[in-house]
Amino acid sequence: MHLLKTQSQQGETNLMPYENQVGQTGNSGRAGINPGLRDEDAGMYRWKDRRYESVSSCLGVVAKPALPYWAAKVVAERVKELCEKRERNEITGTQLLAMLKDVETIKGAPWEVREDKRAIGSATHDVAETYGRHGDADISALTGDVALYAQSVLGWFRHVQPEVELTECTVYHETMRYAGTLDSIMRINGERWLIDFKTSRDSYPINQLQLAAYRHADFIGIDPETWIAEPMPIIQRTGILVIQPRGCDLIEWDTSPESQAFGAFRAARRLLKWQKQRVVGARNPALSSRI
Repeated sequence: MHLLKTQSQQGETNLMPYENQVGQTGNSGRAGINPGLRDEDAGMYRWKDRRYESVSSCLGVVAKPALPYWAAKVVAERVKELCEKRERNEITGTQLLAMLKDVETIKGAPWEVREDKRAIGSATHDVAETYGRHGDADISALTGDVALYAQSVLGWFRHVQPEVELTECTVYHETMRYAGTLDSIMRINGERWLIDFKTSRDSYPINQLQLAAYRHADFIGIDPETWIAEPMPIIQRTGILVIQPRGCDLIEWDTSPESQAFGAFRAARRLLKWQKQRVVGARNPALSSRI
């Protein structure tokens, strides 16, 4: 029987086997486990014969007022960049006009930025997993912005020296039918933290709901091919590690049962369920008119 170390409410260390309808008892104490089976198009995870909404889909119903402004800024910067190329005679006036008229390419600039961020995010996650397995990581082969971010997060690991327990693991909530892949569970100064990595310039309130969803999940899907699962360990603190080229900041968010964070996430989950019903209002002919 494989066991998972967990913390009791009193702080004592217990060993808890996990054997119930969700899966078999699995092994633990290792960084980097099989991510859950995911249908990217539908925004769903699967475990056995059940489907679970992704945490990202649930949070997609929450308004993000800053996002349109960010996208507009990226598009404006792309136009400015093209104009500066013309000023430096790197492109002709005709080429500039053609590029500015290419609406599909111009409006796709925010997605190009996201792809760059995705590459950086992948590298930072690799550093975390390698550190968890070997106590350090070799990033000498990385170049450019990716190397800067990787060096920054590696510096944080070397400074804080956490005990990484799990990375990139998918957690599931059976009753609410949601799932998501968290970045890391680690011990820092004897306390178990659930930490998500972000390469944005700051951490935002929406991150609190994301962390709460992960923290209050029921179980970790260790292996979706053999359905091995383990219970979600008791988490004592949660935070976002904001990674920038010049350093990292750990921003702590309260996701305890006493906070309103998980309640807010539950509301988002219910709103998504309603949204997917695609309810259509019925036209009332007697109270309608035409000109």
